[in-house]
Parts: sequence; C-alpha cells; structure tokens
Amino acid sequence: MLIPGLVLLVGIIYLVKYVVLRFCGWLFGSEELVDAYVFILYLINKVLGILLAPFLVVLAFCSPEIASICLYISIFFIVLLVVYRYVRSYSLVRQYLSFSKLHFFLYLAHSK
Repeated sequence: MLIPGLVLLVGIIYLVKYVVLRFCGWLFGSEELVDAYVFILYLINKVLGILLAPFLVVLAFCSPEIASICLYISIFFIVLLVVYRYVRSYSLVRQYLSFSKLHFFLYLAHSK
C-alpha cells in the first residue's frame, strides 16, 4: 500500500509542477521557453531513470560491498545530471532572456 501511494504522490507532484510551469509560460508570454525547459527536464529524468535501472538490480541482488560501491556511483550520476540540467537550463534561458550570471547564482543559492 505504501509503494502505490508514493508513486501517486510523485505523479501528483510532477503534474502540479508541469501545470505551474505551463501557467507561468502562458502568463509571461514565454511558451517556447517553457516548452524547451520541460523537454530538458523530462529528457534528463528519463536518461537518469534508464541509467539507474541497472544499479537498482545490483543494489537488490549483490553483496553489501558491491552494493555500496554502486550506490556511490549512482549518487555521482544523479549529481552529475542535476548539474547538467542546471547548465542546460541556464544556457536555454540565457538565449531567451538577458540577465547577469550573478542573478542566476543568487537564485540557485536561494533555492537550496
């Protein structure tokens, strides 16, 4: 009962995020920017899911020593792809809007 509830919760969170992004794009007249951003988000999420699937099998069926190594490798890939997502998003937004790098850094520092 817990797993379907968590899957439903993640689905609802992504649906709300998608609707809010679409609404903000419509509100500010940046539908093309939001389309590209949503594409980047979902593309990286899909790549991350495909990349982490073998690690899930290793974590489930291997010895604890190998599983801990695979856990660290998978965390490395997650961090790498999240950083890549921010870099791609920054370059995309920079094409459409003009703002300084300091403002983007302050936004990232504040959002954590």
